[in-house]
Amino acid sequence: MSASLRQGYNWLRFVFVFLFRAILSDVDVFHYGDNGLPCYRIPALLATSKGSLLAFSNARNWTGDNCYPDYIKRACNETSCNVYVSSRRSPDGGKTWGPIVYHQLGVLGTVVYDKVHSHIVVQYCVGEGNCKTNRSTHQMISIDDGLTFSQPTPVDQYLGKFPGVHPCCGEALQLPSGRLVFCAIHGESPRSHVTVYYSDNGGQTYQSSPTAGDQMKDMGECTMALLSNGSIYMNMRPHINPEMCDCRAYAVSDDSGESWHGPYYDRDLLNGEGCEASVLGIGSGTVFFSNPYSTSASRANMTVLRSDDNAQTWSKIYQVNNGLAGYSSLAQLPWDDYYVGLLYETGAPGCNESACKIVYTEVPKDLAMFSPID
Repeated sequence: MSASLRQGYNWLRFVFVFLFRAILSDVDVFHYGDNGLPCYRIPALLATSKGSLLAFSNARNWTGDNCYPDYIKRACNETSCNVYVSSRRSPDGGKTWGPIVYHQLGVLGTVVYDKVHSHIVVQYCVGEGNCKTNRSTHQMISIDDGLTFSQPTPVDQYLGKFPGVHPCCGEALQLPSGRLVFCAIHGESPRSHVTVYYSDNGGQTYQSSPTAGDQMKDMGECTMALLSNGSIYMNMRPHINPEMCDCRAYAVSDDSGESWHGPYYDRDLLNGEGCEASVLGIGSGTVFFSNPYSTSASRANMTVLRSDDNAQTWSKIYQVNNGLAGYSSLAQLPWDDYYVGLLYETGAPGCNESACKIVYTEVPKDLAMFSPID
């Protein structure tokens, strides 16, 4: 087959896959009111090497914080603010999903699939009042591809001067060396800061970055991507921005998460009305970024941007949803050459604000499906 015929065949194949996927897009995974709980928030998406797709969220017995169902109003306070780490599992790439499983009381959190040890690590925060006080960082592990999880164990003893952190957000990193790298929030906004810690033995023990926690001050939720040059790119939600721009902060580590340079501020990435975001590196300099890409007073316009130079510039943009939208989580799909997975919050009838349900969709990798950024 000639090069031109092969190119035409690949393009037709891509178009067919794109049209087929359009039929399957935007599957509701968590919805306000599911199993009697009014709100599900803070999505995390994970694909395993064994072909499973897992969606995690915080199942809340209270309303508020961008989720206001019409049928109930229940405030969160120090004694009645219960949150459960919950998950659903898809054995077929997101087409169908099993029942919601409620694991532990706690606030998600970060997830990662350890390819070296073939297990899933889930980390979350335990504490009073939606983990506002008396914090402790716990983890649980699954050795059967997300069907069951171990009893939780605390990891505070490994976190140095910043115990009791809130791991965040979406998917943590595994480096080619096998190291697992996590970022987390310490303290309360707007004076919270971001710290980093890592494990070289599959999550049995951890070491904390000696510099990250002191450098990344006045920062909120964080998300990381592995760059093609081996560096780690960490994108953050700034609470106090010395650059005076509605933009995202970032930092870079060249030594597997031990030390960092930054924070810097990327004026090409909107902060999305002060919202969490997600980043994903897939190699060859390609990095994706998702958040509600809007300058309006409400969170809206779930969007994915693409960089082809290791997050230095963002040249392409893809609109996922032009309605209400909130937190998101990107994941690479090992079985798919054409798409990446996206789990994100959005609005729903009978509920006000941007986090009334969490849906799964797929976003094309190919630049042909993206539009240039003006």
